[in-house]
Amino acid sequence: MEKQEELDWLKNRLFLILDYVAITPEYVKSTKDFDSVKEYQRLKEEVEKLYQGNKLSRLRQYNRDFSEFIEDDEACLLLLQEKLGDSPLWYRQEIEKTLKKVKKRGKISNEEEYRMVNEEIDRLMFSQEYENEIKRYNELLHDFSKTI
Repeated sequence: MEKQEELDWLKNRLFLILDYVAITPEYVKSTKDFDSVKEYQRLKEEVEKLYQGNKLSRLRQYNRDFSEFIEDDEACLLLLQEKLGDSPLWYRQEIEKTLKKVKKRGKISNEEEYRMVNEEIDRLMFSQEYENEIKRYNELLHDFSKTI
């Protein structure tokens, strides 16, 4: 995917997610000090600025963050599939690619990978079948935590 094409895709994807969460009751929260709908609108404005500034890495980070946020929301995933052709498993596939790289490299290189490995351990934790994999991931987490 070329840079402009990826920028367009990221902007459209993030706008769809933000519009969806702004009208979905489980994501709408309002207190004296906080209004989630206003925050979602502010985030859309920030996404637009990042898009206009060609800030691809920041848009990718937002995309990862929001993909994690909605990863279990089937209605939102279906919306993304309908509008953008996204696979509902897109975020899971991205995690698996990163985990594969970490295992091949034999070490965690950054905090994002550290977070993903931690989440993967949580996901696998209740299955005896993955005991060795969990042990290996824990070793990688331990090694990385020594570097920070």
